[in-house]
Amino acid sequence: MNSKLIAAFSIFTFLWTSSVYSDPKPLGRSSDNKGTQEERAKGDSDLVHRLVQIARERYKAGNLKAADKILQAALEVEPRNNEAWYYSDLVEKAIRANKSRKDVRLWYPTVPPRPAGQ
Repeated sequence: MNSKLIAAFSIFTFLWTSSVYSDPKPLGRSSDNKGTQEERAKGDSDLVHRLVQIARERYKAGNLKAADKILQAALEVEPRNNEAWYYSDLVEKAIRANKSRKDVRLWYPTVPPRPAGQ
């Protein structure tokens, strides 16, 4: 009798504590909360704008690889951002132009030229 009473009390306590301490919100993102989705979208837009500014500075400084990586990250966050696509295209064109350009070695004479008439 005692063991049945203890088992019943344990089950009751478990069920009561699980209902009292359970989270009423479902897991994952809720579609009901439009305000936070709008705030998140605005935050993403601000982040992408700042990333594009940083990439533009890197592009102007000539650091094309860093600018390309930053722009790819911006496009992952917001793939429909026209400004990010514009600068990504510029950076890719500059990278292709640098790859196709051959390094020009300047020729320096090793022997000094002789004066005329000697």
